[in-house]
Amino acid sequence: RSPSHRRRKSRSPTPRRHRRRTSLSPLPKSPSPPPPIPQNKNNRLHQEAELKLLEEETAKRLEEAIQKNVEERLNSEDVKLDIERRVVEGRKKLFDDVSTQLQKEKESALAEARLK
Repeated sequence: RSPSHRRRKSRSPTPRRHRRRTSLSPLPKSPSPPPPIPQNKNNRLHQEAELKLLEEETAKRLEEAIQKNVEERLNSEDVKLDIERRVVEGRKKLFDDVSTQLQKEKESALAEARLK
């Protein structure tokens, strides 16, 4: 070995203290906390029940508000006019399609009659 790898002696007047190696065995468990007092459990259960009721009431109110909003919008004049416009457009398209189909069949029948 080269001299540079050797440990040099410390110049401090106090000697070095070596660390103790910690054992790999598990640490002893601390005693478990005492079971909760029944009064606290009752309070917690009561609070949970109240929160559940509050949540259900809130959900019901929200659902009712949404339903009311939807009904108001469906009953508005804009929506009624839009529905009427779509119905009129649909009928017109249907009549145009039927008319076109009848015209094609008429022409086909005339062409077939000419061939005979």
